[in-house]
Amino acid sequence: MDFRDDRRDHTHGRIWRVTWKGAPKREYRSMSDRTNSDLFESLRSDDGIERQSAKQLLRQRGPEIATELQQWLRNVQLTEAERDNVLLEALWCFQTARQLQPELLKTLLESADGRIRAAAVRVLSHWKYLIPDSRQLLTERIQDAHPRVRLEAVRALSYSPLQDSERQIAEGSAFPSDSLPASAATVAEYDDPQLIETALRPLQQPMDGNLDYAMWLTTKELASSWQPAFAEGRMNFGNDADQVAFAFAAVGAGAPVELLMRDLYQAELTADKRARLVRLISGSADAGQLGRLVSAAAGAGDTATIQAVLEGSVARKLVPDVTAAELGKLLDSDDELLRRAGLTAAAQWRPAEFLPQLQTVLSADDSAADDVAAVLAGVSASQHAALIDTVASVSAKAGSVNRVQLLETLARVKPGRSAGLVAAMLTQLKSEETEAARQVTQSLLQAKNGSTLLRDALRDRTMQTDVALEVMRVLRESGRTDAELETLLRTAGSVPTRRSLTAEQRAALLRQVAETASASRGEVVFRNERLGCLKCHAIGNAGGLVGPDMISLGASAQPDYLLESLLDPNAKVKENYHTTVVATIEGRVLAGVQIAKSDKSVTLRTAENAVVEIPADQIEDTAQGVSLMPEGLVDALTDQEIADLVRFLSELGRTPEYTLSRTRIVRSWGAVLPTQDAFYRINRSSVSQVATNDPSFTFAPKYSRVNGELPLEDLPILTVRETPLSFARTILRVTSPGNVGFRLNSTAGVEIRIDGVPMPPEAQFATELSPGLHTVTATINRDQRSEPLQISLQDDIGGEAANVELVN
Repeated sequence: MDFRDDRRDHTHGRIWRVTWKGAPKREYRSMSDRTNSDLFESLRSDDGIERQSAKQLLRQRGPEIATELQQWLRNVQLTEAERDNVLLEALWCFQTARQLQPELLKTLLESADGRIRAAAVRVLSHWKYLIPDSRQLLTERIQDAHPRVRLEAVRALSYSPLQDSERQIAEGSAFPSDSLPASAATVAEYDDPQLIETALRPLQQPMDGNLDYAMWLTTKELASSWQPAFAEGRMNFGNDADQVAFAFAAVGAGAPVELLMRDLYQAELTADKRARLVRLISGSADAGQLGRLVSAAAGAGDTATIQAVLEGSVARKLVPDVTAAELGKLLDSDDELLRRAGLTAAAQWRPAEFLPQLQTVLSADDSAADDVAAVLAGVSASQHAALIDTVASVSAKAGSVNRVQLLETLARVKPGRSAGLVAAMLTQLKSEETEAARQVTQSLLQAKNGSTLLRDALRDRTMQTDVALEVMRVLRESGRTDAELETLLRTAGSVPTRRSLTAEQRAALLRQVAETASASRGEVVFRNERLGCLKCHAIGNAGGLVGPDMISLGASAQPDYLLESLLDPNAKVKENYHTTVVATIEGRVLAGVQIAKSDKSVTLRTAENAVVEIPADQIEDTAQGVSLMPEGLVDALTDQEIADLVRFLSELGRTPEYTLSRTRIVRSWGAVLPTQDAFYRINRSSVSQVATNDPSFTFAPKYSRVNGELPLEDLPILTVRETPLSFARTILRVTSPGNVGFRLNSTAGVEIRIDGVPMPPEAQFATELSPGLHTVTATINRDQRSEPLQISLQDDIGGEAANVELVN
């Protein structure tokens, strides 16, 4: 029974104990009356609850248990398989008894099991001030083969769970100066500014998000020691550019710009490392240094660096010292991406000198959409008056090819000026042009008074029903309620309402759900992009993360409850899924589900599944909004479609056909969109370029059905040299190296590449992957394949298997 269901009471919906099917029954035995020796034996149990209970009782019996535990360890006969696990349990008991066991700790630091080594490092972080050679022990583990061990060692270098009073005892500040304890020397070792160089050694090995965060946190915590030492020349990170870049990126200030720029285009520097250095330089360089950086990037054909400087200069409100002649070279470049970066730079940094050329791009009917977008990006930053006038005049023309892009930009920079133009466009759109309605409405409603402006501009106008429904959906996703605007939209689009269905009408719909509805048809309704369910809701790891996961919805929610939620989304909003509406001091309004909040920022996940962090000093006001699920979402559906949708939702996790398989199937994909940049890049190189991290390709999220199949009709087609192709990719995260096995439902018309490397054309294959993120790309020949695509990970592949997970 769902937590919000009125029928939930003290009898229904309770889970008292969970066991796996076929689990042997365990006889309950009281533990409180067991002797210490019996509790020590419980440390060998394969029952985690028994081991935990034994440790809790031993802790309560006090430090006296340590002597008995030492005796037990000397006498007990442990098998090789259980040895390290039991010793680790004993180490934790010694820890709670506050008795150091350096030799036992060192034994576990050499365990063959990386998880046990990581646990031992965690204990060492508690004892590091009290064990004389603790720094050397941590240094040895900082580049351990297991990433979890590296993470624990990195954190131990800057963090100790010891309370301040205990640290004072260890360093001797609680004693007279003539009687310092031996541990004072050990404490002093952790004040060495060069400790940061040890903490950043894992940069030489594969990284993941958790380890990256641990190093970032440690770097910030050690900054009071290493920053002054670096400034005074007492340490230099061993001249390791990676360490310098990471350290200053973590603290966010004071980067040695000249040093970082010196070797920026060395042949051995990878694109990823260069990107980190550029972000760091962009945040600290002056106008002259930024100008030199742009010139160097232009000479190297490095569009990514120029884009980073463009973004950084907006944030810092700093115009790089780039001459008109240098920008002119970019605008004349044969490289399309470099030329577009030049268009943005010209509009952003020197609009007056390139005004006629920029106005021509904005107003010409034959201008490429990507060229217009490049200029508009610069206009958004510079807000040059003459260019804004051009945007307004061109977007007023109903036949303008790039009207949507122009109006989006105008709504962001001058919402009051755009409102009438947006309203006029909405009244002219056809039923099938709802995406255009969504784009321009979203931009206008992000303004603080956007709903008021739109309401005033739409009075006495009419529009297509589908267009009105889409605008209402965007209004709901904005997190704001505007009853007057919603009523106006219903009238303008002749939109019916189902919210006021009578009890008899609802009962009839529920009978239809039970008798004639089809779950398979309901899944088609759920996956309809215009309805937008998958934008917010995931089924397993396929879909958006804004709303609750629906993996087992049918097992906890009844059909009548589901129908009520569809008809009136705000009737019962699940805990932690209300929207938060944030108004910024710049006049923008952002809405989404709050996923993090601190003194420094608020982080939202928007209805577009994007994560947005708003700095606290930019927030003017926050308020709780309504459900992101728009009212009237199902108003355009027939009774049969609503019944099918409810039937589908009610079977999720309840019937075998709609319960996710335990097989690890790829369910979350990105599909390449047929943009001009995509065609340009493929034709200049090859289709294999899609499998690289080339920014020319734009990916749209696509998701498999509940049965794990990705329908090919959901994938866009790019015709390359008269061959219709579709491209889909997914991401894997490997946390420990080894073999990863793959299984395809069919090899017909599909080619798989992993990190750009072609895989064997077989239904089952395996490959060795290192820790980190890996991209799996499928190239699908639509002439040769019509059946859906399904890829799963195999567990039984032989050899040492990698620890791998699918990324949504």
